[in-house]
Amino acid sequence: RGYNPQGSFLANLFEADKDSVKIALTGTPLLKAERESWRVFGDYIDTYYYDKSIADGYTLKLMREPIETVYKEKLDNILDELTSSVKVRSKDIDRDKIIEHENYLTALIDYIVEDLQKFRIEQNEPKVAAMIVCKTNSQARKLFGLWEARYKHTIELEEKGEKQFLSSGERGACFSRASPLKAYLILHDEGDKSERKAYIEDFKKTEKIDVLIVNQMLLTGFDAPRLKKLYLGRKLDGHDLLQALTRVNRPYKNFRYGYIVDFVDIKENFEATNDRYLRELSRTTELLPDTNLPAPGEVIIENKDKILEKMKDIKEILFDFTCGNSEEFRKEMDEIDDKEKLYGIRTTLETAKSIINQVRSFGDDELKQEIEKLSPGAIPTLITEVTRRIERINLINNTDHKEQVSGIINLALDELAFEFKKGIREELSIAINSLREQVEKLQYEFEANFDHKEEKYVTLAEEFRKYFRDHGFSPKSVADAKAAVGYMETVMKKIREINRRNKKLKATYHNDERFVRIHKRIEEENERREKPIISKREYEIADVLMMMKTSIDDRLYLNVHSIENENKFQQDVQSMVSNALLKVHVLASLEERKFIKNLIANEYINQYHEMSQQVTNCAQI
Repeated sequence: RGYNPQGSFLANLFEADKDSVKIALTGTPLLKAERESWRVFGDYIDTYYYDKSIADGYTLKLMREPIETVYKEKLDNILDELTSSVKVRSKDIDRDKIIEHENYLTALIDYIVEDLQKFRIEQNEPKVAAMIVCKTNSQARKLFGLWEARYKHTIELEEKGEKQFLSSGERGACFSRASPLKAYLILHDEGDKSERKAYIEDFKKTEKIDVLIVNQMLLTGFDAPRLKKLYLGRKLDGHDLLQALTRVNRPYKNFRYGYIVDFVDIKENFEATNDRYLRELSRTTELLPDTNLPAPGEVIIENKDKILEKMKDIKEILFDFTCGNSEEFRKEMDEIDDKEKLYGIRTTLETAKSIINQVRSFGDDELKQEIEKLSPGAIPTLITEVTRRIERINLINNTDHKEQVSGIINLALDELAFEFKKGIREELSIAINSLREQVEKLQYEFEANFDHKEEKYVTLAEEFRKYFRDHGFSPKSVADAKAAVGYMETVMKKIREINRRNKKLKATYHNDERFVRIHKRIEEENERREKPIISKREYEIADVLMMMKTSIDDRLYLNVHSIENENKFQQDVQSMVSNALLKVHVLASLEERKFIKNLIANEYINQYHEMSQQVTNCAQI
């Protein structure tokens, strides 16, 4: 099973029985720095490497066969033919679609059938078998479909007694020189388990099947000695590469090698992987019996303070979003059009998920409690929502690009413009209507804002007023109207983002608009200071302000009239501010404590005066 320290499987395994003794047995330990097997389970009890198994006669050496140059050129020509007529960027070309194309697969079958039949003749072994490793499930299915069609066609010809050679390129040509090769497709979602098992048995024992076509399945733990040719069409690395290659290294009759037909140039990857395993072997043989090795997990969680600092940074990044409510979070993601920002949010959530799983697996109780406090919510759900938004944007962008490439939309628009050329008045009227609607929407958004002192709001409002001072409110042409609508759409995005953030902060402070304004004044002040007030992290500012809010609200609940004596109320607020800062070990100067006190006291006192005035007005009415 996958024991990624950052995944949930290992954490669930360890938590299932915390007092159990855990011993790991593996054929190919993982060596990537963050997932090394010994980091998870402790150092090796014993090792038995590939070279020893060859010397002992349990496995064979491997022989890599690069594709013949002529065939490579043939494939390159096919790729050129498929892409030369499409004038798009190289990144727009989906290579998976190319390798799934019938021309590509037909050439691939030509090569494999001829190569395997030649191999059987050279080795004087008619029962030796092969496996084709495809890059995608779709490629595997299409390859099998073409293979099966050829096979049936060849059988039909044999039944008719047609022994003559078929012309090159005709279906069945590669099967006509020897007995036709039977293939079968093994995919996790193809057929049921018993059906796959029956075909695998036919391959291993009855030898009715000559070739297995796979993608992910059978690359680990599959033991079939007659399998001596692996046609590798998918790049693999490290542990996965060694597992796949060793499918053909089982002793079989007089074979000295297992053969890898390399379509993807694995040489560099194999040498690097082999070097890593040799270095690992050297490391284990140099260890002395009395070496003081770290306990499993200690090398994964090396510094608790760093982990906590990372989680604090993560919480600060996510503070701007409603992570505790997936529905609100989804709406917030739908407001974001910037893919880079979405990628950043997703990376942050994935990092948080990894850290939490690491701590679940290897952290002590104290660290687990600290991490739980910093957890942003149901992370898998949040990641799904961000991914959904990214995919939606990609879909829109890809659709737009394909339309641009084909030219269909441009032609349609040209024709439409010609057909409605005289409809200027109607078009202008629509533009003016759009302008009017946009103004009404903007007015609503500006009026919905409850913090008119926020610097971003003040700047945006001034820019908005200046634009219409310069351009006027009555467009002189369609172009002017469209430009105004475009400008207002930009302003709309900015004011909505300001209001969205206000809404998020308001929820944080239990719908108290006063503390939203207090929070933002502190945040703005911190941008001008080298040493921040309370903290540089917003969520820590919010935590401390909530403590102060709770203390003040409790005091007023016990004596609502205490605010009538404003001087005394300000002194009480000053005391509660100081006490809250001491509780969280925040060292604040007198000036900083007064700054916070003034913000809080003024908000409460102003609200008190407003309510008093409303009561007076009602009494007069």
